[in-house]
Amino acid sequence: MTLFKALGDELRLAATLLIHRQGELCVCELMAAFEAPQPKVSRHLASLREAGLLETERRGQ
Repeated sequence: MTLFKALGDELRLAATLLIHRQGELCVCELMAAFEAPQPKVSRHLASLREAGLLETERRGQ
């Protein structure tokens, strides 16, 4: 996915800006911020990773 296509979606753009301002955030924090279900948030984060805008860090389980 290209950079512009990744940022062309409202939720992905908002998530990118929020993560930039807040620093590291977990999926649960993004779910609460956007009142969106986990699969939707995770799918959008995957698109941002694919475009090279995010890096993933797994914690916990």
